[in-house]
Amino acid sequence: MYELLVYLISMDSRPLTLPQSALSVEEISIRGVSYSTSTSTKFRDSNIIFSSPASNDSSSRAGSVEVIFRYTYSSAANQEICEYFLAIQEYLPMDGSDGLVDIYRTFGFAGRYLCQPHAETHHVICLSNLVSHFALTLIQLQMMEVIHILPVDRVWPSIVIPVSTY
Repeated sequence: MYELLVYLISMDSRPLTLPQSALSVEEISIRGVSYSTSTSTKFRDSNIIFSSPASNDSSSRAGSVEVIFRYTYSSAANQEICEYFLAIQEYLPMDGSDGLVDIYRTFGFAGRYLCQPHAETHHVICLSNLVSHFALTLIQLQMMEVIHILPVDRVWPSIVIPVSTY
């Protein structure tokens, strides 16, 4: 995780000598939405859609938040910088190599896609790379377990319907 963090911070040509300690937090609120780690009691809040800052590919990815941490370091101008980061395990999309066809991709954004059930690829991202939560549904498909990824990109305001009394 430290090597991924150093790489991410150095992408902005910031200093390469960085402390090896950080403050771990279980939950964070961003733009009014709460996110937590996969070990939290709020497990559903850990399923996220994100973009990878280390990739030229701008496509969204699905993952699980393993660690949320606050990291403090000094800039080249000796200013103290304090930022929050997320350590993510990415769910890899089905690639068809196992003979399964992802029927959900035909529905575009509305249907989204299927992924392997176990997150494997690791990332460290800035909060600005966080897109949204996603709904994770476990599916049994031809004797194989997969997960369906359905992003929840918009939070609709609550509609209050007055209850009439008679």
